Amino acid sequence: GILGPVIRAEVGDVILVHFKNLASRPYSLHAHGVLYEKSSEGSVYDDESTDWFKEDGEVKPNNSYIYVWYANRRSGPVQSGAACRSWIYYSDLNLEKDIQSGLIGPILICEK
Repeated sequence: GILGPVIRAEVGDVILVHFKNLASRPYSLHAHGVLYEKSSEGSVYDDESTDWFKEDGEVKPNNSYIYVWYANRRSGPVQSGAACRSWIYYSDLNLEKDIQSGLIGPILICEK
């Protein structure tokens, strides 16, 4: 598949991703390297949480969801002199099929 858009932020930023699903089947967004609350995890699994906390894990066609991620110090570069650190986001609903369909992309967390 083809990579999705680059999501770029600086250490200390709050990242808001307004995901509008224009596809014909459900998708989600799951991010690595950033902090998030349960409601922006983007994964579905049996954890006994309420349905409200699971809306992020399956965004149905023609629906939207706003994911809130936090770029903290640990999300940013670890080597002295490095400008950014790269991470990844992807749909975690049907992992292999979703990634092959192109719902995967880079997250760059950079120094201010």
